[in-house]
Amino acid sequence: MTPIIYTTYHVYKKYVSGYYDHCDIWFSDPDMRQLPDGKSWTFCQYSFEGQLKGADGKIMKIDLNVYRGSRFSWLFY
Repeated sequence: MTPIIYTTYHVYKKYVSGYYDHCDIWFSDPDMRQLPDGKSWTFCQYSFEGQLKGADGKIMKIDLNVYRGSRFSWLFY
């Protein structure tokens, strides 16, 4: 099993780039959409401001993420 590395732009640049090329990246930095070394991310957290109505009817904030892949590839991820 290979881990997914959840990281921000600056942490990726300082600690991850070049060391964990075999791992998928979950990029969490809504202000930056591209990794500093040009590598493709697998997941991207593009917002901390999503909203979802909970079971109790209250609106709560949620993170919004996107998967870079097809629906078919998601089934086997």
